Amino acid sequence: MPVWGQALPQAPTYATVILAVSVNGLPGDQGVVLLQNPPNQLFAPITLLQDWGLLLAGQGMTAANGLRYMDLASLPGVSFSWDQTRTELAISAAPHAFLTTRVNAGEELTAKVAPYTPGAYMNYDASITDSPGLHERQALVDVGLFQGEGLFTSSFAVGTAGNTRLMSSFQTDQVSVMKTLRVGDSYSSAGAWGRPVLFGGFQFGTNFAIRPHFIPMALPSVSGRALLPSTVDVYVDNALRTQQNVYAGAFSIQNLPVLSGAGEVQVVVKDLLGREQVLTQSFFASPILLRPDLVEQSFEMGWQRNNFGQASHDYSDPFAALTYRKGMSPRVTAEAHLEIQRNMSAAGLSGAVSLPTLSSVAEVSAAISHASHFNPGTLLGASYSYLGKRWSGHASVQWQSGSFHQLGSNPDKLVQQSGSAQLNLPLGAGKLSVNYLRHQLVGADLMRIVNLNFSQRLASNLHASMVMFKPLFPSAGTTLGLTLTLLFDAQHVVSSSLSGGTDTHSAYTTVSRTTPRDGGFGYRLASLNGSDPARQQASLAHNQSNGSFQAEMVHQQTDVSTRLSAQGGLALIDGDVYFGPRLDESFAVVKVAGVAKIPIYLENQVVAHTNARGRAVVGPLRAYQDNNISLDPLTLRLDTTVSTVKHTVVPRSQGGVLVDFQARKIYRVTLTMLDQAGTVLPPWTAIEVHGVAQGFVIGYRGEVFVELPQPGTNLAMARLPDGSRCQFTVDVPVGTPNLSFLEPITCLPV
Repeated sequence: MPVWGQALPQAPTYATVILAVSVNGLPGDQGVVLLQNPPNQLFAPITLLQDWGLLLAGQGMTAANGLRYMDLASLPGVSFSWDQTRTELAISAAPHAFLTTRVNAGEELTAKVAPYTPGAYMNYDASITDSPGLHERQALVDVGLFQGEGLFTSSFAVGTAGNTRLMSSFQTDQVSVMKTLRVGDSYSSAGAWGRPVLFGGFQFGTNFAIRPHFIPMALPSVSGRALLPSTVDVYVDNALRTQQNVYAGAFSIQNLPVLSGAGEVQVVVKDLLGREQVLTQSFFASPILLRPDLVEQSFEMGWQRNNFGQASHDYSDPFAALTYRKGMSPRVTAEAHLEIQRNMSAAGLSGAVSLPTLSSVAEVSAAISHASHFNPGTLLGASYSYLGKRWSGHASVQWQSGSFHQLGSNPDKLVQQSGSAQLNLPLGAGKLSVNYLRHQLVGADLMRIVNLNFSQRLASNLHASMVMFKPLFPSAGTTLGLTLTLLFDAQHVVSSSLSGGTDTHSAYTTVSRTTPRDGGFGYRLASLNGSDPARQQASLAHNQSNGSFQAEMVHQQTDVSTRLSAQGGLALIDGDVYFGPRLDESFAVVKVAGVAKIPIYLENQVVAHTNARGRAVVGPLRAYQDNNISLDPLTLRLDTTVSTVKHTVVPRSQGGVLVDFQARKIYRVTLTMLDQAGTVLPPWTAIEVHGVAQGFVIGYRGEVFVELPQPGTNLAMARLPDGSRCQFTVDVPVGTPNLSFLEPITCLPV
């Protein structure tokens, strides 16, 4: 086969043939230039073959007129019929004669995440509690500072019992590579066998949450063949998940967006001639498994934090930890985890493998540790998960030697063994969940507990659930509970629970109305009766634009306790302060400058109204996802316009962004245009006002309705139908009413 880069000899004996070409019955170009030599070989231009996606694996390549041609008869899987009378060439190609089309259905482009608008926020949750022997004033406060790609947050508990700093950290997200850098307080990554600990220090690692549409788990793929360019519809468990266009030939659609567990994929291939074929295959996916070659990693270094909530700056025991996970194949994921402290180190490996025929995933872990004054310790763990179409189950067990130490372990309470099992399955019209737990510390007795939960919808608005709790060792009484929940409508709920054990029984009933998010009142009435002291409770809540407020009263025996609380937040952005509900998630400050009481929509729902300065706080927003913020132009005054009525914003987590609709005041007036002779300008004369993108057209009697950018003097020009031009000024004194009729204006020739 000739080398593509070398010069090919030109054969002057070739004749030129112009034919109409079709491929597999689909008409193509009508005037394709082909070459014919004396042995009646037919050579097609390589550009034509590439356009149809055919494999260029044949022999007999030549060149003419600066183009490359290939012998059609030498292409594998290709045959042709040449009708010389009608000058038509019909090419027939088998599916394997085409290039394979590969489509990544799960590929998501990096969203254009908006940077933080420089600013700050503060949330508060304050309460006053009065009861016999207790008079408490306390508040939880968290603040945030944000700019560009960085966010600093800190929270505090303030009250009569003292003031305590809770969590403080600075973080920045690298969206394109799904990495987060955090400095300050955070929780360490545990891996398959470790323990997360609260620490202060440095953390850098993978964060899939900042790309919500990216699915990290290993996903199934489907393959097929098409004779012509086709549309492929992919159904997962009878729900359409993706639609792709493929070329003729083999195709492979990778990373199908599916839910975890076992299921069925159905592929419907429809070509340009309307022919349809259906392919069906089963799949299994698990969140434990990563995509092939996908890496998830985390590195932490710092000091463990002690007495959280009681001490503000109690740090000790410096450490460093590293976790590295990688998808080795669609069915295997491996992990390595390392922990190092001053007097202790631990390291271990884990591996997870899918068993598609059993709809299961198995994972094993092994680790060793070395601590001062202790013999080397070992840890062995195993887990098995079944994710079927109707029911699922999970079982895990972990065994540790008496000398095994790891980050976060208490030397006085070392774990010897632990295990759990869970089963979830449908039972009639309801769902049953069975949970079993066993746990044993070194030198202590084995503890075993079983828990059962069953829930069922009895009617469209009536739901029942039952629970059983039974310690097996040490043996203790059995606790049973039954709850009935009645939904009157979207806001009103009545719930009643009965529970009892060997020596106790109680009944707890609540009647409640959900507090409307966009403003209004809600309430909750509750009563507890039984072997415990009877208790009655009543609470009233009110949401409004600048926060929420609650009043609560509890009566128990002869004692009465009360609590008043308020929650809310404030934001500082663009040099202004805004009061509103708590800003626990991302938010936006919407700016419609100078226009008050304009309703602001979030995903087509009214969530706020602009204040007297034309500003409003909108939230919560979904971080790293599209959020559509809009307004209704019909709510604007006639003298106001905006650059757009809808903004799609993709915010970062927690902080705020400024959404400016660029509202501006406009002046609309009616002019009568004259030429130098005092005659009105003809209809269809175009008027252009300097500073206004929109153009205007004169009607009959020389009148035109124009928009001006400002009061005072405005420059304008007219283009007459005969091609001539003239210019004029429009003088609008300040205070002139909008929509006024001005005196006739003379347009001077240019």
